[in-house]
Amino acid sequence: MLLPLASVSLIGVLVGASVRPVARTARPFALRVLAGLVGAWAGFAVFALTGVTIDVIAGTGVWVATLGHLGAVLGAVLAARGDGVPRRRARG
Repeated sequence: MLLPLASVSLIGVLVGASVRPVARTARPFALRVLAGLVGAWAGFAVFALTGVTIDVIAGTGVWVATLGHLGAVLGAVLAARGDGVPRRRARG
């Protein structure tokens, strides 16, 4: 379990640091990296759970890691870009 700890955290930090945000009023860099890290772990958890289910049914052992890391990348990108985050309305 040490390898996913390092690899998913690295995915989250790298994606958070390199992805361009959607909103014109972007979050600060540190918050974007933190969002990428949290999103990577959330994506890993959801997709790895699916991979475990497939592995149990199919009798293999590769889908948990494959789908988990795919989910980590997807979750980090969505979180770092700010997709799905409600935008603040301008007061006026």
